[in-house]
Amino acid sequence: MRFKFTGRAPKLEKVPSKDASRPVLTGWYLDTESGTIAATDSYKLVRHPVEVEPDDVSGLIPGEAMAAYVKVWNASKGLGASLNCLEGIVTLTDGNGSQSIYQRPEGTFPTVANLIPSELSSFVIGINAKLLLECAQGLGAGNDVVEIRFTLQGDKVEGEGVGVFPANLRPFVISSKDQPNADCVLMPVRVSV
Repeated sequence: MRFKFTGRAPKLEKVPSKDASRPVLTGWYLDTESGTIAATDSYKLVRHPVEVEPDDVSGLIPGEAMAAYVKVWNASKGLGASLNCLEGIVTLTDGNGSQSIYQRPEGTFPTVANLIPSELSSFVIGINAKLLLECAQGLGAGNDVVEIRFTLQGDKVEGEGVGVFPANLRPFVISSKDQPNADCVLMPVRVSV
């Protein structure tokens, strides 16, 4: 697979979980069918389009392999850098033809399609600025401007007037004009006031 980024790759290392007890979430997932990579830490999910090679196989990509690929991509401006995702291994090729091999972790990554909201209704919500900044950086938002889409997925809205909120909060989508085909999904967390 190859990135479709123009210029420098976003700060992808900020997206996956750092929790070693949840190894499936410490790297990225390549979906060859949709041509995307995705990572989550349970609070945010970022997805980017990629160019899939014919021999690539869907599955997990270790975080250290993705971090190395981002470094090679940025150093070579994307020329000659690739990450081949085969059965059981990931091979990183740099611009000079040198290769590094990584073992693919086993496990089941969350189904991304089930996490991304589809139906639209709007409501007001407080946002953790640190998580929003990490999403913006993960999306590669060069001008630090992101668009946020809130959805209810057909849920009934409770209450009247000011303070109306959805009965069941759903994830919301953040996108960047700099990377229009990438998106970030933040998982809402109820807090008592």
